[in-house]
Parts: sequence; C-alpha cells; structure tokens
Amino acid sequence: RRQALLSIGGIPTGGTTGELQATVRLHSQGWTTRYHQGIVVQGTAPHNLDAFLTQRARWARGHLAILASRDNPLLRRGLSFRQRLSHLDQIAEYLAAPFHLILLTILVATLLTGKLPLTADVQTLVPFAGAWLGLTSLSWVALSRRRVEFRETAMRSAVTLEINLEALVSVVFGVKRRFAPVTRAGTDSGGYDVLKQLQLLALLTVILEGAIAARLLDALIGWPLPAEVGGTALVGMTAAAGVVLLFALRVLGVFVNRRQLRSQYRQSVDFGGLVEGRMVKISDLSHDGIGFVSTAMYRSGETVDVRVRLPMA
Repeated sequence: RRQALLSIGGIPTGGTTGELQATVRLHSQGWTTRYHQGIVVQGTAPHNLDAFLTQRARWARGHLAILASRDNPLLRRGLSFRQRLSHLDQIAEYLAAPFHLILLTILVATLLTGKLPLTADVQTLVPFAGAWLGLTSLSWVALSRRRVEFRETAMRSAVTLEINLEALVSVVFGVKRRFAPVTRAGTDSGGYDVLKQLQLLALLTVILEGAIAARLLDALIGWPLPAEVGGTALVGMTAAAGVVLLFALRVLGVFVNRRQLRSQYRQSVDFGGLVEGRMVKISDLSHDGIGFVSTAMYRSGETVDVRVRLPMA
C-alpha cells in the first residue's frame, strides 16, 4: 500500500539495499508483507560475468552494512521472531563465505598432514552427513518453489566467494567503496580472463588439486607426505576432495568456455514490419537494432530502413 511506504518516509535511498531497509522498517511499524506471484515490472539482468560480480558485490556490502545500522533486523524493535529469522536468513548468505573457506582449508590440511579433524565410524558419520545434505537440498527446493536446485546455489556460492569475503572485510574494517553502477551491456571472452575475475576460486582449485595429487603420489611411492594417519577414513577424505575439485572445475569451466558475443540483450518477438517497402517478419529487438526474416537478400553491414508498429500489449 502507498500508505505503508508513506509511513516510513518512502524507499530509503542512502544505501544499496533500499528494498531490504524498507521491509525492515515496514515490519517494525506493524505492517505485514506477502509474496505476490505475478510479474509487476520487467528489467534486464547483468549481461556478462563482470557486471554480475559488480552487482553481487554491491548487494553483499549493502546487506552486511545493515547489521551496523539502525535497521539491523536483529535489534530493531517491532519485528516478530519469524520476521527477524527471515531477514537473518537473507543476510546469512553473505556471512557463509568464511565458513566455506575454513572447511576447504581443513580439507587441504587433512590431505597434506594425514591427520583427521574428527574421529567417527562410518555408521555414525553417514547418517548425520546424509541427513544434513538431504535436508539442505530439500529446503532449497521447497523455499524456491522448485525453481532452484541445491547444485545451483552451491555454484553461486562458489562464484561469489571472493566478493562476499571482500564485502565482509570492508564492513568490518569500515573500508569505503565507491558506488559501482551495473552495466546492462558487454561481452564475455571466456578463457583466461575468467581466471582473473575469479582469482580466489581459481587459486583454491589449484591448491586443492595439488593436495590431492600429493596424497595420491604418496599412496603410490610413499613420498612426499608424512606417514598416513586415519587409514580408510583418509581415503574417504581424498574421495570427498576429488568431488569438491570436480565441482570447482565445473564451475570455472562454465565461464571459461562461455562466449558472450552480443553486447545487448535481444527480446524475441513475432510480428510484421516493412523493410524498404517489403513485408518482413520481425524476430527480435535490441537497443542496437532489429532482427528480421526476409525473402530479399541483404549484405552484411548494409544499412536499411525498417518500419515497425509495435503492439500495445
């Protein structure tokens, strides 16, 4: 309701997450919010990896900065327990990066030293680990209304690991960042340029690959690692590390092999138009031009006059 927004002075514009601040203030004033399943307005998403990372870095800094503001959902008065829990879950995504880094560090340390971080038999460990993985996957599917799989969220966490860590450091130490607008155009060349954009993920992948190689080499010739401790459990840790490595390589591979050649989004359409007096079928629209199908031949790079009457609905 318009009255609801007026009661909090409108959408806050001082930060990068005005919608989150507005929702916290609405809840603190006693208003309730509901999910509306319908398209109200359409926009364009980031067009390439650089724009995506810029957008997500801005979101990360904004969501974490709210914890140090008067709109902190854990401290602001008037919110119910469920509302606080909902907002905390949204912010917790950006706090998970250090834990992911710690878990990966433990995995590498286990491979190199042969010392296990904990001791438990298979009958005890598998039920707990299986229950955690199963419930986590089911919760993601349920909360996203079956639109997002657990694998997709894990891939997103891997891609945003570095920018989320940088955002956390910036907020904790009060480092100010200039506002970075997200461009809606651009291309992706893939290849080694991706490794520069995802430096931390690429570095961790190389370290993990080296640790696995060293452990396998040691198993074959007894060099270069210390004497094995853990036996069968260490084999399981090596196998788990291999799964993580394959996942990281797959994430990097998606962007390394990706070629985004079009600099603008193209909207698929299906209606008629005129090109120099000839009827054509308009197939797509973009900021840079129009795609059409015609029985006449045109040379690449040729300029033509296109007349289109856009439908009202």
